[in-house]
Amino acid sequence: TQQGVTIADSMQRASEKFTQLVLATFLLWLILIPAFICLIIPGIYLSIRLCFIYYALMIENRGAIDALSRSWSLTKGYWGQIFLAFLMLGLVVALPAFILGAILGAIFGQFSPVISQSVGSFIGLIIGPILAVYYVFLFMSLVNLASERGRDRTYI
Repeated sequence: TQQGVTIADSMQRASEKFTQLVLATFLLWLILIPAFICLIIPGIYLSIRLCFIYYALMIENRGAIDALSRSWSLTKGYWGQIFLAFLMLGLVVALPAFILGAILGAIFGQFSPVISQSVGSFIGLIIGPILAVYYVFLFMSLVNLASERGRDRTYI
């Protein structure tokens, strides 16, 4: 919405949406667990189609079921591109961070498990925000594409 948001504002908003977040998580697991149990491919497909449920819920102020539908709608026709975007993110950001964490963990683990875990936590602390910002940008790009193509009646 192009408005400045503080951490306190974010926490207040999350607490107001807590019930919807819990319901969204329950619905997501209700769909994804059987899909992954049946076969890996349907689980991956559904995970990509429903990966923006929390963003629709929080950024667009939707309810859990509406957010589920919104994620499905936004990802329609873009599954392959989103999958590749996540794959590239994993190869470019997550995999090097994992390898660096493993190497540093092995080195520092000889001295102290606490230091080893601290190094891993520090790397996660750096990588987490990068991933979160990437997902928001991807979500906003899909919203913009939907509005440009006339598939969307909600403008942020």
